[in-house]
Amino acid sequence: MILLKTFVEHGIVLYRKTLKRWRRLHGALYKIIRVILVPQLEKLTDFYTASDDPLWFRIELITGNYEKDTVKFVQQFINPGHSCPKTVLE
Repeated sequence: MILLKTFVEHGIVLYRKTLKRWRRLHGALYKIIRVILVPQLEKLTDFYTASDDPLWFRIELITGNYEKDTVKFVQQFINPGHSCPKTVLE
């Protein structure tokens, strides 16, 4: 999964600096990514996103790259199997 994250990160940066500059090519690739690639990544990771969200956001969520710092911070305090005390929820 780490390899997928790295590939996607570098792929997005490269895409934005090169192919996105050609309008028709960008439109065709955007549609392929939105209709084929993202749904396949969702199935692969078993994590589904809202279709009306921006494409970059959906890819960040699927690959686990969205708010990495927040996730690392929270993981310091939460362990698998722990739950929230009932008093906090009331």
